[in-house]
Amino acid sequence: MKERTNFSLEKGLQYLFWAFAGFMLILTLLDMSVYLGIGSGKQALLRGWVSYQKHIPGTEAFEFSSGDIKMFTMEQSNLAMVNFDHFGSLLNGWPLAATLSLLLHYICIILIFHQLARIFQSLSRGQVFRINNNGRIRWMAFTVFAVPLFKFFHSLFLANYLQTLGGAFIETHPSYRFENVFFGALGAAIILSLAKAFQLGFQLQQEQDLTI
Repeated sequence: MKERTNFSLEKGLQYLFWAFAGFMLILTLLDMSVYLGIGSGKQALLRGWVSYQKHIPGTEAFEFSSGDIKMFTMEQSNLAMVNFDHFGSLLNGWPLAATLSLLLHYICIILIFHQLARIFQSLSRGQVFRINNNGRIRWMAFTVFAVPLFKFFHSLFLANYLQTLGGAFIETHPSYRFENVFFGALGAAIILSLAKAFQLGFQLQQEQDLTI
């Protein structure tokens, strides 16, 4: 008679975070393909939330030398969608910086779920205090701080690009609040404290192993 495999809470969370990491990877690939115009038959685009001078709900369309812009107004925020006539326009200056910051934002989220999955994998095996877990928690702290930071940069770079177009966009500003970066830093500090606790636990585990 075969032994039944024990399915613990830790193992369930491990699979859950692996699934989240895989979902975010697919979402990142799909979003980047839309930005680059891959598979859609359309030219490259750039989109994101900004603070525009008008707050009347509705949609406005503008044309400029490299394409056109649609501005969707929702309460106090505006979703800007920039469609470029040429792919090369996305690979210069502020548009490139905005695209890379969004990509790094997604990568940090994937890394958080990846590290959580690896941590719960070690917990399911009964290996709680491992030096690897301490390093994984530290990586999580940095990525938790980087997630809102890159999101803020994305909105900032997009707003800066719209400002360079002049006209109605001269008063465009980032809509992503910098306070979110502060809370990200606070969360990172808390996670680093947890990493310190794991490091102490690892040292105690080594001392206990040496006395046996």
